[in-house]
Amino acid sequence: PFMTAELQKNVPEAEYVSMQTQMASALGKFKTFKMRNFTRFDDVDVLTYQLVTEKVPVAQFKFVFKLQGDKPLLDDAFIELPKPKEAEEKK
Repeated sequence: PFMTAELQKNVPEAEYVSMQTQMASALGKFKTFKMRNFTRFDDVDVLTYQLVTEKVPVAQFKFVFKLQGDKPLLDDAFIELPKPKEAEEKK
């Protein structure tokens, strides 16, 4: 498994697939996807990626991994989209 037990319980596989489909529709095709930051805390790691897509000029994905033994498991993930004004300024 790549997710923590709690995340697996809160996000069933069908919902996970549905979220991926919705995200692909909302963002369009990815143009770039680059890791920008890695932060290590005592019990979690946070990875931040910057992306540019067909429909969004710039956004960030953040993935939170909880360390269970030596294995990091996905515990949360979210996307930060620019506010409409910020998006226009980046074009």
